[in-house]
Amino acid sequence: AIFKTRSLLCAIALPLLASCSPSYDLQGHDPQEYYAAHPRENKVETRHFQTGLQFKNSQTSLASDKIASLHSDIADINPHAIDKILIGSNPNTAFKSERMKYVTALLHKVGFTMNPEYFTQRDLPHDKIVIDIAYAAVIPPDCPDWKMSPVTTYSNMPPANFGCATKTNLGMMLDDPRDLERGKG
Repeated sequence: AIFKTRSLLCAIALPLLASCSPSYDLQGHDPQEYYAAHPRENKVETRHFQTGLQFKNSQTSLASDKIASLHSDIADINPHAIDKILIGSNPNTAFKSERMKYVTALLHKVGFTMNPEYFTQRDLPHDKIVIDIAYAAVIPPDCPDWKMSPVTTYSNMPPANFGCATKTNLGMMLDDPRDLERGKG
C-alpha cells in the first residue's frame, strides 16, 4: 500500500514540478519571456513605391508594354491603403500638364481614385515623369518559429505557434491595413 501511494504521489508531482520550471529553447532563453517581449502580432507600416515613366520625344502617352509594366508593378498595392500619390516632372517640360493628366488617368483605371498631388523637380529629364505612392502595408508576425517544442508542453500551455497562421491570414485579408489600428464599424 505504501508503494502504491508513493507511486501515485510521484505520478501527480512530476508533471506539477515540470510545469513549475521554465522550458528553455536551444539558445537557453525562456520562450515565455521572449514572446512577452516580442508579441506575435500584425503591424502596420507606411511603404513607398517609386517609379519613373519615360516618354518619347513629344508624346503624351506611353507604349503598351510600359503601361503593362506599370500595372504589374502596382498590382500588389491595395487602392484603399493609399495615403498619398505624388506625380512629379520638370517644370520646363513642354507637355507637362498633358502627361500628368495621362498618368493620373492610368492610375484611375486601375482603381487608384485618390487625386494625386503634382510637384516639380528641376533635376528630372524633360521626358520623364516620377510617381511616388505612399501606402499602408501589413507586416505579418515572424512565425512559425520553434522556440518551444510543438510536441511536449508539460505546463499545459498552447504551442508557441498557436494562432500565428490566424493572425497572418487576418493581416492578408484586410482591405485597409489601418483597420488593424483603428477598427471599423
